[in-house]
Amino acid sequence: AKAGAASNEAHLLVLTSLLLADEVFDLRNDVGAMNQNLEAVQANENEEAAVASAIGDLADRIDRIASRIQNA
Repeated sequence: AKAGAASNEAHLLVLTSLLLADEVFDLRNDVGAMNQNLEAVQANENEEAAVASAIGDLADRIDRIASRIQNA
């Protein structure tokens, strides 16, 4: 009976190890996906800043043109 119990315990340890390895693998994939999402968000923020800057530059040019038209 003891040999059977030891065998069952070893079997449970192997199954537990496999389950934990699978969870670690899934977590690594999730972290990788989150890193990709973070990079995409940062890229979007940089693009938004560039667009905002371009809009500001265009507004300044429009103001200068309007000022020249008023003075003409």
